[in-house]
Amino acid sequence: MPKALVRLVLATLVLTACRGGQIPTPSPEPLPIAATTATDTLSLTPTPGAPGEPATLTARDGVETDTLGAGTGGDDGFPALGDTWARPADGMVMVYVLGGTFPMGSAEDDPEAVPDELPQHMVTLDGFWIDQTEVTNGQFVRFLNDQGNSGEEGTPMIVLDQGYTLVSQVGDQFVTTEEALDWPVLMVTWHGAASYCEWAGGRLPTEAEWEYAARGPEGNLYPWGNAFPTCDLANYGDCSRVAARVGSRPAGASWCGALDMAGNVWEWVNDWFGPYSGLPQENPTGPASGEVPVLRGGGWHSPRWELRAAYRQHEVPSTGCNG
Repeated sequence: MPKALVRLVLATLVLTACRGGQIPTPSPEPLPIAATTATDTLSLTPTPGAPGEPATLTARDGVETDTLGAGTGGDDGFPALGDTWARPADGMVMVYVLGGTFPMGSAEDDPEAVPDELPQHMVTLDGFWIDQTEVTNGQFVRFLNDQGNSGEEGTPMIVLDQGYTLVSQVGDQFVTTEEALDWPVLMVTWHGAASYCEWAGGRLPTEAEWEYAARGPEGNLYPWGNAFPTCDLANYGDCSRVAARVGSRPAGASWCGALDMAGNVWEWVNDWFGPYSGLPQENPTGPASGEVPVLRGGGWHSPRWELRAAYRQHEVPSTGCNG
């Protein structure tokens, strides 16, 4: 079973994961990641923090809000829902998730709810920035060429030459192919996902942050609302039987503008797996320890019910990988 990729948050970072299927055969000519360097055109810089710390921006005074990106910013110059920001480290566009309260998990009367999603409980979160898309092969190769492939206790950041990976090592350089640059990176371990986020200036999102970015304050069943998924909204089931280029299903965007949060590839979050408490929580970070971290979002071969925003995958150890 393929596993997870990367998505990042300021006040949170995120990695995404893949599950099942196969990637189309890429161009055989490898391309060094240096060819994909993005330009940072923004003068505002989000300040990353631990879960529970509000997302902040430096140099607000005297800076027009339109430098934030697609959104207009709040009247006070602070970020507003839908604002975007291009991260200097890797060119990733991030979207702002306005803080609020939402019902996390599934309702007891939901016929598709499983025990791991119960009990539903109210969670309050501070605002944060989250990656608009899954991290690409091109972005991850840049990270590998800067940091190498050896992670915590010798665990690789990414498993090469196995499964669905489109990243390889040529001499002392990590490369991908021109065709694969904008495809989500696969075969990433949890340690690789967390390290990438730190390198890029953030962290993996908490499980609560991921779910809130996906379903919003109303607690939608899916990122786009409560309607069942279609192949125009998500890449899953029999839609393509392969992972798709990141951001290729804009109609399936979540309330904050995050893309591909349902289907395409599974996504790592920061939390160890553990049972839910039924009590209201503020900025929860999950268990202090555990055996397996959590994956979210479903993959390109997932059945419909795994695309529900409340669904939790926790069968893959931290030494496993995303697809």
